[in-house]
Amino acid sequence: MEGVALEQSRALLELQATELRRLRHVAQKDEDLAQRHRELSFALARESQLAQKAAAKLEQQERQLLSLRQQLRDAQRDAEAAAARAAELEQVVKTQEERIEDLALQLSQQQMIKSFLTK
Repeated sequence: MEGVALEQSRALLELQATELRRLRHVAQKDEDLAQRHRELSFALARESQLAQKAAAKLEQQERQLLSLRQQLRDAQRDAEAAAARAAELEQVVKTQEERIEDLALQLSQQQMIKSFLTK
């Protein structure tokens, strides 16, 4: 009977040792999963930070784009105003040239009359 009890004790110890190995294996898997979770959490935090920086940079670039569009509209308006002013000045120059031609013709006529009268 003592042999049977000893055999049962040995079998129980082997069963407990097997269970202990299984529990250690499970504990190691849990630790591995916890480590992987920490790594993924860190990677996610890093990616989130990079995404926030990218979003901030995108917002800044959008503001710059809006500013550049406004500058372009202003420059186009200024160019149109300058073109209109240039057209006005061309008309003034044309008018002045015509006036000069008229005055030159009058002067020429007056010189001819003066020359005719002084002979």
